Amino acid sequence: MSRWHKLSCKAPEIHIDGELPRCRGCESAPDLEYLISKRSKSSAPWEASPDKPIGKLNLHWPSCVRYRRLQDSLVAGKAELDEGELSYGEAESTSTPVSTALTPTVTSYIYDKSLRRDELRLLCVDSAPINREKSPVHVNLEIYSDDHCPEYEALSYAWGEEDGNKAQIQPLYVGPYWDIMLQTKNCWHALRYLRPCRGVRMVWIDAICINQENMVEREEQVAKMGKIYSRCLRAVVWLGDDIVKSNQPGRDCSPYPTRCFFDDLVPTKPNGSIGLTQMLKLQYFQRIWIIQELILPPELIIPVQGKEFLVNQSRLNRINHPWEMTDTPWFKYICTGSSLMRQNLYEIMHDTWRSCATDPRDKIFGTLGLTFGDSFALQIKPDYSISNTHVYIGAVAHVLLNLKKSQYLLGSFPRHESWTFPSWLSNWDNRKDLDYAWKMRSLYERFPQHGFWPLDPVPDRWHKLFNRSQKGSHIIKILNRNAGNWKRSLYRTNLGARWYHDASVDPSTATLSINLIHLVNWESRDRPQPSPLGIAP
Repeated sequence: MSRWHKLSCKAPEIHIDGELPRCRGCESAPDLEYLISKRSKSSAPWEASPDKPIGKLNLHWPSCVRYRRLQDSLVAGKAELDEGELSYGEAESTSTPVSTALTPTVTSYIYDKSLRRDELRLLCVDSAPINREKSPVHVNLEIYSDDHCPEYEALSYAWGEEDGNKAQIQPLYVGPYWDIMLQTKNCWHALRYLRPCRGVRMVWIDAICINQENMVEREEQVAKMGKIYSRCLRAVVWLGDDIVKSNQPGRDCSPYPTRCFFDDLVPTKPNGSIGLTQMLKLQYFQRIWIIQELILPPELIIPVQGKEFLVNQSRLNRINHPWEMTDTPWFKYICTGSSLMRQNLYEIMHDTWRSCATDPRDKIFGTLGLTFGDSFALQIKPDYSISNTHVYIGAVAHVLLNLKKSQYLLGSFPRHESWTFPSWLSNWDNRKDLDYAWKMRSLYERFPQHGFWPLDPVPDRWHKLFNRSQKGSHIIKILNRNAGNWKRSLYRTNLGARWYHDASVDPSTATLSINLIHLVNWESRDRPQPSPLGIAP
């Protein structure tokens, strides 16, 4: 329980004893060791639902994707497959999608009221006392309408530190009773830094301003994080306490940092100083959420080694840096508010797939605020009641069926026997597989007139005979390899239908149904050597 006062305490009178608050009214003090121990035994609020087995997936997210159950199951068609043919029916799915779990309104001493869709919480950070290094951090939470709220800053940070420590062991004191909310060291250090010398500072921080235990509130607030960051006065980029502290003795004694422009941060610096190149290699810049947190605000403040660097698009344009050659190609869009938002979900995934997230589902949810160029994506809402795989399948299905990006199929075959899902899905848990898949897609987009040889042997599971004998169907024949040689015969159809016409995904098995329009014929005695660009000779 976050409240540490006696139940009879109705008028708390707080004073600081060393580093702990105490109440004169009830003569109580918090037992931090007990609270930390209790917290360490609880599961994370973002823990995803377990994946369901093939055949029982019950896919329904996102609502803009067409899910349709195949009439004949794979079991019923096994006899035909053994004879070289596999037939599919086309019946509308009779399954009922499972809607987002409506978590009951979660209230507590800290979150005494759930947010409505058009509301947000802001953090009022109290000024620091004279002994700011050892004094506890106290804040208040206030609720405002989205369209009628005071100016605020937004914090952009990683929940964990550079060493990956995400343990919630640092106390944050909230409200008149100084109720305890445990936070990570990184968040706690950021709040200590944000404390003003006088007055209060209005800040939005996702881990605190969103009740992480209330699933409905979390989904609604995450869906509008793009709006929250685009409307803030500025975002404060917190890279970690070790990065923010000055490397010059005595500089940290002043509560006011030296203020500089971002273009003063040269690419590299000697003698332990941090330059732009070193900064971009920090774990912070691998986090998926920070992309929209840096692109959408009109201005950024980045504290580095006793200085605060002001960033906006005009200052960034003064830097000649090869962004495309880095793991952060999106950095050239920071503070633009709209440049990257003209892209669709496929293009956003292409630019951000190297990024990381504490919750794997946020690899998709964390990019939705940037997809204003994707009319379908505006209908996609985060759903934290579904599994990681469900989110991934839904996102790829949207890319294929709605955006009609057939190049996503390049490089998507399974490269490991342990991968049990259909071959049109890349293994998103494997960095090497994703490296390969995006390389193939990028080559296709650069040289669409050429065919491509696969860089790895074709999986055995592809060497089967598929035949769709119903009206309007198409035929693919893939001959088995013989004595180490393999040959493909792929046939052109001329029915005038586009590949994505009437396409769908089976909600139980994730089987993708599309029309075959044209595939290239080729054969090989030995595996050919690709050219430097991977283009078939």
